[in-house]
Amino acid sequence: MDLLQSLQLLARDNLTFFSPSRSTSGTSRRFADAFAALLRHGRHLGPALAHLSQVAPKFDLDEDTPGNGYRSLIYVVQVCLDRAVERSRYVAAHRKSLFFRAGANAAEIEAVAAALGQLRALLVLASKMAAVAKPGCLFPDGEKVGKEEEEEEEEEEEEEEEEGISEVVLREYSTMQNGCFYGRCLGFQVREFGIFGEISGIFGSVGWS
Repeated sequence: MDLLQSLQLLARDNLTFFSPSRSTSGTSRRFADAFAALLRHGRHLGPALAHLSQVAPKFDLDEDTPGNGYRSLIYVVQVCLDRAVERSRYVAAHRKSLFFRAGANAAEIEAVAAALGQLRALLVLASKMAAVAKPGCLFPDGEKVGKEEEEEEEEEEEEEEEEGISEVVLREYSTMQNGCFYGRCLGFQVREFGIFGEISGIFGSVGWS
């Protein structure tokens, strides 16, 4: 069973357990909202990851050097998914225990759900960049998003000029909340990648620096 399937099963089980119909406590509602978010993100991450995994090899330096910003992003998403499964499994195993720290664990699930949500948005943005980039070119500056035929553009002079990919990246970036990668989520980043500077490099290589 892969990470996404495990996450779906665990999140659904925990969501049922903490359902508002079973409990009216504020912490239970936090758990329910967080696990509902994990379910929602998990359903969309599968297709996005599969698509980017197919595209990423086109941007490798060569066949003997399988590495680029898209591959790094895929790895970061997989690490975050692993963290989400780990915390969801822990909650499922200990939620009935007298010593279960409900508030702390709810905060953990909320944090990883927020991180996955932003990574999902980043996957969409990366796919847009890859779609307009030439193979091997990570920075498709000057390319147009949704480019129409030149004749149609001339006929509709009053229409606004189409956005370049750089403008799209900047606009999308301004709506993202990178604060979710700090705090509680900073721990798994340092553990997995050794130093925080490498994390900055990974995100910078795909437009988050």
